[in-house]
Amino acid sequence: MKKIALALIVLTVFAVPALCETTKEFKQQQKAKTQVFKSEQKTQKAESKGSLKGLTPEQRKEAMAKQREKMKQERTEFKKKRFEENKAYLEKKLSENKKLTSEQKAELVKAYEENHNEKMIFRAGQEKENADYVNKISNDESMTQDQKKAAIKAYFQAQQEENKKFREERMNKAKGTKEGIKKPAQ
Repeated sequence: MKKIALALIVLTVFAVPALCETTKEFKQQQKAKTQVFKSEQKTQKAESKGSLKGLTPEQRKEAMAKQREKMKQERTEFKKKRFEENKAYLEKKLSENKKLTSEQKAELVKAYEENHNEKMIFRAGQEKENADYVNKISNDESMTQDQKKAAIKAYFQAQQEENKKFREERMNKAKGTKEGIKKPAQ
């Protein structure tokens, strides 16, 4: 049943892109693509966990590291593709806009790209910090498995607040850029 529902989502997401007319529809379509991708990654992760049975702890650790790297690569490619699709959609919508000058349109696209680059730099830094922290906790012999899980969980919960603040700053910057462009030059 889940496979049928997933197949319908995939069909809807990938077969109907040309029919997408409104921004709301486009965003819904992008959201559906993300859900499908996350579902696929979750399935891959579950399958890879099942294949680790019978391995030594060292072999398991190595196999898990390879799987994480593979999934990270897939996420990076997916995000890059999503960015390109979103940028193309933005450029299409801006080309249809007769009220903005070409300079204003270029400024909006540039701001979108800068916003994306800032986000990618932020996330890359976080990913490195996360990996370092998880490795540090994993290798701490003085902690029990439950203590390690609790420490990692607390770390990621604290990080959520940092992520929220970063998103709000980016949204405010984007709003400022839009408002600055909307105001007529004096």
